Amino acid sequence: MRPAYKEMIAQGAPAGYAADDGVALHFEGTRFKEAVSSRPNAQAWRVSRRRGEVVEAPLDVRYLGRKK
Repeated sequence: MRPAYKEMIAQGAPAGYAADDGVALHFEGTRFKEAVSSRPNAQAWRVSRRRGEVVEAPLDVRYLGRKK
């Protein structure tokens, strides 16, 4: 999914977010608040275009399970 999404951004789609399976993105209205996960190593990113290049900025993801 991420390669297809990155291609859409490269072709002019608005910036947005990408997340691994098990990650939920919490918004209040249109404002991003946090990313949470049921999987310990899952990731999320803000995806945008800068100077013609697609940029993925990693987001902090709070794991909701127990730490081993």
